[in-house]
Amino acid sequence: MLVLLVIVLLAIVGISLAYRFSPAAKLKTRIQDVLSPFEEVDSEVRSLRQTLQNGAESLTHQYIQAIYESRLKAIPVDELKKYATGMRLQALKEVGVRTVADLQGWSEYRVSQVRGVGPKSASAIVHSVATVTAAAKAVPIPHPSPPFSGDSGRQLMQALYRQHWFETHISDQATAFATVVTSHQCARDAILANATFARWLWKLGSNSVIRRSLEQTDALIGDLADQSLQGTKEALSRSLNDCSVICANRVPVESIIEDFNRERSFYDARLTDRLGPVNSTTSSKPVPRPEADKVPASDVVHVEFGRVVPGPPPAPTRGSPTNSPPQPAKQRQSESLFSVSVGSTSERTATEFTLPSPPRSARSSDLRWITKGESVEIQGRSLPHGFIYLGSGSDSESHYALIHKEGLRA
Repeated sequence: MLVLLVIVLLAIVGISLAYRFSPAAKLKTRIQDVLSPFEEVDSEVRSLRQTLQNGAESLTHQYIQAIYESRLKAIPVDELKKYATGMRLQALKEVGVRTVADLQGWSEYRVSQVRGVGPKSASAIVHSVATVTAAAKAVPIPHPSPPFSGDSGRQLMQALYRQHWFETHISDQATAFATVVTSHQCARDAILANATFARWLWKLGSNSVIRRSLEQTDALIGDLADQSLQGTKEALSRSLNDCSVICANRVPVESIIEDFNRERSFYDARLTDRLGPVNSTTSSKPVPRPEADKVPASDVVHVEFGRVVPGPPPAPTRGSPTNSPPQPAKQRQSESLFSVSVGSTSERTATEFTLPSPPRSARSSDLRWITKGESVEIQGRSLPHGFIYLGSGSDSESHYALIHKEGLRA
């Protein structure tokens, strides 16, 4: 029994060694030695194409971010006043914040840590910055144009130049070359599938399947050794080397401009795909300004005849022209009347108002004070509320709230 077991083991070892050194076992090595150089070139083409694609995408993102940053840097921080009220912007200026770009990435907590800025002001600032940023990003991205002086625009155009060079000098022959390599890889896989140990074991490799696999291998190796195919591989390798040199060195701006003018359609298509279409009828516009926040009617007051009255100022009378051109303002003293809106978001800084004081001139002997509720009629107009001085007055007293007998003056 032991002798029989030894014989079986020796037979298995012998058969394994016989297959290992048989022509069928060497098929994979023979084919791979000839096919691997072609696969390496094809792999280099795929890798270079992907590298150029990734580089163009990365530089496109950098170009877009540079455009956004330049827009936000052009917007001073004072512009935020047009989007909300109650913001302590002076405190931000004191810590070096000058433009909206300086506030990018700031949270409400970070803004509130600035000395002089409270939580409510921080919330208004952050929301205003978000509004301005969204408006800046909504404007179409302009395409780079000659002479490509900006660094981000020049780098993007350089990446597209390299892609165009690849498409012009490599893409077509690389596609045909990849088709040949793929067909030979399929033929190799079919041969190796028929040259397994199980198929060789039948008649120890003397069967028709193994013989046909050997013949197909010789034919495949002969095709790969063809001079025309070898020439295609060598030409593609040289083109890959040239493209690698272009990618490793800076492309002169003159070459980019020349290629841009000659192949404008290629660049326009690539830029449109990456940046969107260009609106040629729209020039660069500043960020649109929102309307001031509406103030509830209950928070609005105005001054009327020395009284602070709730509600907005009354509409102009029929005799008061509304569309007439503005008249030159006369120099006035500090005693003036103003309409005051509580909570107003107007750009104009708040101005304190003063009620009229009695005239300081004693030249008006008939001057008297009209008390509250006392009605007086002047030139056919009834003034039922009172709270005015009535008298002849003089031109030097025109800055007071006086009513002339000969005419109305405010």
